[in-house]
Amino acid sequence: MTKLCQRYISDVKYFFPVLGTPEKKYLAKLTQTIEDYCIEEKVTTIDEIYNGLGHPREVVNTYLAQIDTSKLIKRIQFIKWIRRGLFVFLLISLIAVSIYGISTYKAYKILEQDKIYFEESEIID
Repeated sequence: MTKLCQRYISDVKYFFPVLGTPEKKYLAKLTQTIEDYCIEEKVTTIDEIYNGLGHPREVVNTYLAQIDTSKLIKRIQFIKWIRRGLFVFLLISLIAVSIYGISTYKAYKILEQDKIYFEESEIID
C-alpha cells in the first residue's frame, strides 16, 4: 500500500465517531478498493484520490447514512461512559497515591526525628 493510500485511510478513520468492528470491516473493504484504484489509475497525489473516491468526510457520511442511527448513538454513549469511568478511576488513583506518599513521607520525618541512638556499655563484674 502506498503512502497516499495510507494517508487517505487515516483521514477516513479520523471522521468516524466510533471505531468498532463494523467500521473496521468497512475500512478493510475500503482499503482494498483504494489500493485497486491507486494501482489502476496510477495515482500520484492525494487530490487525485479525493477526486476519484470523494473526500473522507463524504465517505464517512455515506457509511453513517447506511447504518442504524440508534445503535450508533448507543455505542457513542457507551464509549463516553467508559471514558468518564476511566477518568474517575485515574483521578481516584492519583489522589490515593498522593495521600499514601504524603503519609509515608510524614512517617519518615517523624521516625527521622525520633531516632534512638544506642550506646554500647559493658558491665564488668
